[in-house]
Amino acid sequence: VAALRNVGGSRGFPRRVMADYLVLTLCWGARKGEASRLKVTDIDFEREFVVFRDTKTESMHYFPLTPGCASLLKNRIEDNNLPRGRDVEKAARGEPHYIPEWVFPSQRRGVHITNPSGVLDVAALASGQKATTYDLRRGFAGAIAVDALVGPDGAATGNFGLVKLAMNHADMNNDVTQGYIMIKPKLAILRPLYVAQERRVFNAAGLDALLPVVSAEQAGLNELLALLKSAKPDAETLSRIKTALGPQIAATTSD
Repeated sequence: VAALRNVGGSRGFPRRVMADYLVLTLCWGARKGEASRLKVTDIDFEREFVVFRDTKTESMHYFPLTPGCASLLKNRIEDNNLPRGRDVEKAARGEPHYIPEWVFPSQRRGVHITNPSGVLDVAALASGQKATTYDLRRGFAGAIAVDALVGPDGAATGNFGLVKLAMNHADMNNDVTQGYIMIKPKLAILRPLYVAQERRVFNAAGLDALLPVVSAEQAGLNELLALLKSAKPDAETLSRIKTALGPQIAATTSD
């Protein structure tokens, strides 16, 4: 699917749109209709969030805009705005041409995409794995459930609140506590889950160039965190953690 992002020319435009749509659907766990109806004005690059306004639960779903997805979306909008068909002549004459309001526009003017089955069929032929957009949403749920529900000791925490929040499930609206969570705290709570999912998807799709560069120091910390989550750390790992946390922490933390 990611390879279709590089199909050139006006005829390749629908496949480029569909490819970006499917990559982002897997990053966001989006329902088919919610993602396809996304407008450019529903993305806030400055404050780093996206909102689905027309949802199955009839409530607006705000979620974090992570760095790789932001880069992909900027590329998609730039591609959308290029003149195609009869608009090429208009642009050459300096006349205004059609600019779609949708992030995932159809070839037909004023209409968003509705069915990505063509690109999914291409992916099925190439991989031998048949999937639907609902499968992508289930994949998202499973991936973030591991991040949200597995504690540092490898044991399940049993707290499904974060997963429901990320999925924007209907029963979440009946949870009084979650109903009190405002947009900004919600974005902060969900961001680590969305960052982890983005990195998994982009790495698998070969889109690493769109991800922010991780410093050597951060990479080391990430490795230590992985060790903490996978098993009880040994003495050497604990020593590295204390060093990474800083001398003031190490001095006040007992073995």
